[in-house]
Amino acid sequence: MLQIFRNLNFKIKLFLCFIVVILINAGAGSFSYKLINDVSQLVYVTYDKALMSSTFSQQIKAEYFQFELAVYDGLLAKTDQDIKRAKIKTKRTMETLLEDLEIVKERALDPKIVDLANEVDQDLKEIVETKDKFFEIKIKQMPNSLQLVSDWNTKTNSKKLARKLTRISDEAAVIGYEFRLESEKKNKRSLESLIIVVTLCALLALGFAFLMSYLLVTPLMKLKEVCLKISGGDYSNRAPMNNKDEVGSLAKSFNSMLDTIEEKDRNINSLLSALPFGLFYFDEKGKISDEKSQVTTKMFSNFEKNESVLDFFSSNGADCSSVKKVIDVIYKNLLPFGSAAKLLPSRLEVKDNGSSKLIDLTFKKHAYQDDKIERVIVLAEDVTKKVESFKKNQMLTEKVNRVSKASEDLAGFKEFMNAGKSLYQAILFWHKKNDINLVTLKRDLHSLKGCVEVYGFSECSQQIHELESALSEGVLDTSKESFFEKVDESFSLFNKYVDELCELLAINSSNELKQFSISKIDKIKQLILQDNKKELVEAFYDLDKFPIDRILNKYTSYAIQILSKLEDKKALIEFAPDSAELTYSEAQKIDTPLMHIIRNSIDHGIESTSERLDKSKPESGKVKIRALRDQGFITLEVSDDGRGIDGELLSNKALEKGVWTTDQKDNSTLQDKINLIFMPSFSSKDEVSEVSGRGVGMDAVKDSLESMGGSIQVDTTIGSGTHFYLKIPTEHQ
Repeated sequence: MLQIFRNLNFKIKLFLCFIVVILINAGAGSFSYKLINDVSQLVYVTYDKALMSSTFSQQIKAEYFQFELAVYDGLLAKTDQDIKRAKIKTKRTMETLLEDLEIVKERALDPKIVDLANEVDQDLKEIVETKDKFFEIKIKQMPNSLQLVSDWNTKTNSKKLARKLTRISDEAAVIGYEFRLESEKKNKRSLESLIIVVTLCALLALGFAFLMSYLLVTPLMKLKEVCLKISGGDYSNRAPMNNKDEVGSLAKSFNSMLDTIEEKDRNINSLLSALPFGLFYFDEKGKISDEKSQVTTKMFSNFEKNESVLDFFSSNGADCSSVKKVIDVIYKNLLPFGSAAKLLPSRLEVKDNGSSKLIDLTFKKHAYQDDKIERVIVLAEDVTKKVESFKKNQMLTEKVNRVSKASEDLAGFKEFMNAGKSLYQAILFWHKKNDINLVTLKRDLHSLKGCVEVYGFSECSQQIHELESALSEGVLDTSKESFFEKVDESFSLFNKYVDELCELLAINSSNELKQFSISKIDKIKQLILQDNKKELVEAFYDLDKFPIDRILNKYTSYAIQILSKLEDKKALIEFAPDSAELTYSEAQKIDTPLMHIIRNSIDHGIESTSERLDKSKPESGKVKIRALRDQGFITLEVSDDGRGIDGELLSNKALEKGVWTTDQKDNSTLQDKINLIFMPSFSSKDEVSEVSGRGVGMDAVKDSLESMGGSIQVDTTIGSGTHFYLKIPTEHQ
């Protein structure tokens, strides 16, 4: 009998099951129909009508109170904008109130409640008309607000309306209570009978379920077990085909599909073997699949040991701190796939037999038709040769740029060479000292970084930036010798670049270099003929002076280098045409201060392009340089049209960092606050970048100028810009 049932068509089996279930439920249903009908009717009448009528009538009272408060806000408002907001609020509140009143009328059980609700509806419409009239009076005449409120209270009888709402609520509550008492009795009788019926139905359904489980579900469970084994990678399993029904046909089709999958799997493995690049997959748990190209195992010698992509990244030296979270983000579609994939390590440095190679990783998604990600494909490419070729091209380009800059301004290059060597020697001076002045050391490193950047010594600049970072992390306490060895390596690289340029440009690095203007020499000759000694001396001293747009031209390219490290920012260096001329030796004295001022003006002062456009400023900022001579001093004015210096911000930072006390801040002038930029190790930036943020710039400027008998002053206007005045003695009166 059971075998006959097994071989029946699956649709017939289900039909018979449905017939049995229907018969069981029909017997129970005919008995419990009246009970269920009574309970449902009771719940509908008692809860849905009486209780909802009472609840919504109470809600109307609260909403009318909010309406009156909004009216008072409008009548007491002082501006048109406040009146407008009050009108909107009263309209919205009244609309909600009227909607709730309609519910009360629909759910009311007593006609008296409906009549009262209709009266309230009419009263509310009159109140709305009165409110609109009072708001028109308020807008047009702006009378005394208190008088207007008094007139409103007189015109509208809120207490009478409240009493009506209270009557509605009370009568609805009484009716609801009466029905509740009646429902308790009926519920008790109905519940006892219903429990008996439900228990009998449950026992019958349970027995029938066991029978159907054996006859219908067992073959499906066996098929499920086979599927689980196959999903684990064991394709040798096949589904049982004992039944001749649809389950048996499904098992036959399933086995045929497995044969096809095995064939395709062999074809895929052949394709993976022929791929010229690394390829593998990982699932939502990060588990790496068995499918991979042969190049993958050659590229990563320890690949077979990695069970998950987390192990893969870890074994190849990548940062794995966020990999697990990123995988979760990818498979839950919390971010676009392209954005999320960028958070995974994209380049690995793989060590193999003493050598290293660079591997670039690219991530692609393998998704279902509904765009749900099934697996992530990882493509690996060996880019070692490409990177080396790129570095060589980059170094060649930088070399050409260095030669070009130096050849355009030989005297300026000579001054740069001397300044760079002096700074390196000043830093190495601390190597044998036990009491190292960290403030001075940081300042000299920062100045040196800006100095080497002027002529494009990018490798030196990167080395110095790493030294700055190491110094901030306390490297001198643990490995002082290693720190100064790296300084010496950077110095050697600097000398290599300098000697290379000197050789290419035929410059004798040990001799002084002077340039003279022929027209000025002719002028001296004329003055000598006139035998005027004073003018002769003046002309002689004027011999090696040049316009600042020539002598300071190197800062134009320096500004471009700074801007390349900043996003969404444009700036130009501009030289004032009415400036006094300078000598190269004078320019050398202000080289470090000027370098810091230009860097700070671009990084701190000039706003981003979007910010400047929002302020109706030109998208490109300007840093203007002017030189003046007066009574034995040279004044270099460096101004920008940026955001200006916020003295309050600086004083708050000083208080936060413990540089100032509260009394110092309270008793300081605005100029005192602005002059905080000259304090050692003080910076308004919270983050350190390659450009600034270490707090070792402006104090170096001040000390450098004062050591020469000069000074620096700053004048700033918020939103308009900042002017720096660098003053040093001239070489001759």
